[in-house]
Amino acid sequence: MRIVAAWAGQQKIFFNFIVALLRNYDTLTRMNEKSYEARANILKALASPVRLRIVEELSRGECCLCELQPLFTMNKSTLSRHVAALRNVGIISERRDGVRVFLKLETPCILNVFDCAMGVIRSHAQRQVAMVG
Repeated sequence: MRIVAAWAGQQKIFFNFIVALLRNYDTLTRMNEKSYEARANILKALASPVRLRIVEELSRGECCLCELQPLFTMNKSTLSRHVAALRNVGIISERRDGVRVFLKLETPCILNVFDCAMGVIRSHAQRQVAMVG
């Protein structure tokens, strides 16, 4: 009899759990959509060779914008727009010291995306070679 009572109690707990999930389905779906949107915004910010290079340069440590400038064949305002795109999604941060603007890689884990991208490139190249050969 105790087993039956315990089973009935567990069924009720499970039923209440399912009801709670169904009630929160819309909220959970909206949260997932927001999560996808946030991730897409991060990937959009990285969707530029210039921005990828900025991130790579900052992986070596904090750097003044004036030190980055000579590495790129663009004017300072264009470079600043690229920096702003990365800053707006939280990949990098900046601090001011007088007239100088120092940039810092705020989320170094983003470098894992670089490794993953290279893995995709290598894998794709190997499949292409296998198809030709």
